[in-house]
Amino acid sequence: MTSVADGAQTIAANAVSLAKMATMATASLLGRDTAGTGDPEVLSKATALTLLNVADGAEVNPALISQAAAEAGTATTERMFSALRLKQAIDALGASKNNVVLNAFRIAINGGLSVLSMEDGIVDEFEDESGVDTVTSSNEIYDATDDFYDNSASQTLINQGDGTVLGDMTGNGGLAAAFDGTTSQIAANCANQGGDTSYIGKDWGSGNDKIVDGFKTWSSSDEGYSLTATPNITITLQGSTDNFSSSIVDLGSVGPTTDIDGLTMDKLSGLTVTTAYRYHRLKLFAESNNNKYFAEVEFYETPGTDMVLQSNAFAAATPADPIEARIVLFEEDVAVVTLNTDLKAYASRDGGTTWTQITLADEGNYESGKQILAGLADISGQPSGASMKWKLTTHNAKELKLHGVALQWS
Repeated sequence: MTSVADGAQTIAANAVSLAKMATMATASLLGRDTAGTGDPEVLSKATALTLLNVADGAEVNPALISQAAAEAGTATTERMFSALRLKQAIDALGASKNNVVLNAFRIAINGGLSVLSMEDGIVDEFEDESGVDTVTSSNEIYDATDDFYDNSASQTLINQGDGTVLGDMTGNGGLAAAFDGTTSQIAANCANQGGDTSYIGKDWGSGNDKIVDGFKTWSSSDEGYSLTATPNITITLQGSTDNFSSSIVDLGSVGPTTDIDGLTMDKLSGLTVTTAYRYHRLKLFAESNNNKYFAEVEFYETPGTDMVLQSNAFAAATPADPIEARIVLFEEDVAVVTLNTDLKAYASRDGGTTWTQITLADEGNYESGKQILAGLADISGQPSGASMKWKLTTHNAKELKLHGVALQWS
């Protein structure tokens, strides 16, 4: 502080440090949005993007910048590059937050922590259920061994009328005979084909990919699975994306088993269930080159249910009345999940009375098959409050696993 001849006091240049300025919320910038000349203001990401007339997630096209430079001159180009640099800085804030949350997630896992509190948020890696409101949640299944939530139901027989039959067992009763609900049939009425290997299955239809996690079969009542006396029988489930043209994936087998009349062979667990397929079939192999028979074939799945998973309330001390909420999910697809349709995320600052949906985006994998989903929402329109909650809902019976949730506010 210095004095001049008239007694006025002034602050010397470069004498005030940033620490002497008013505090700012995380992920914000200094500028001015209010019309007219005035004091600097703290700008949120959304406000800064609006001022710059730049859409969140917009891509920069250098060719257009060069063209603009030729048409509008250096001053316009400099403004465009300034906007670009600010946009990149804003985007970097989101990426940085993802890294912070991921580190906190791993710390919580390694430390076996129930809910890890941060200055302006929480991370829950589901070490237990203490961070989840199990009263308002529904259809959630908690796996206490591997610490995740999913929305699976019990194993269910896929309706025998679903899909279109496929395969080469068109003799005798034909392919349809193996899906008519009759488990005891003589060979003359069964699905049939000669040779040492035969196939029968279903095309579930476009957009109806399924994860088949079990199958059950019945042989003919008078000839078993094969006309030859007591050969060894092996039955393998296969999946395909192109009707077994080039995509043929073995998903698990039962056998070899000695054939007898009226034999039942099944495998209701232990199959590979990481991928959904449009086409499934059974490969029937016998150590003979004679006729093969299926009296009945059943396929099983464990479909997802529509789940609501909601957190307990967390007190927001900084700031006391948050205006933005950011959510980060650690998620694993079981079925094919469409973000913001099959899986939706919400945040509340008034203890769950009012919810704002957060648009989720895939930010990449943190482990093989497990992705980081994140999104940001303006919650300033909600009634004032500092009781923060997150909520996740699943739809269209799409099964998934949730390994952790982080909620941040500013």
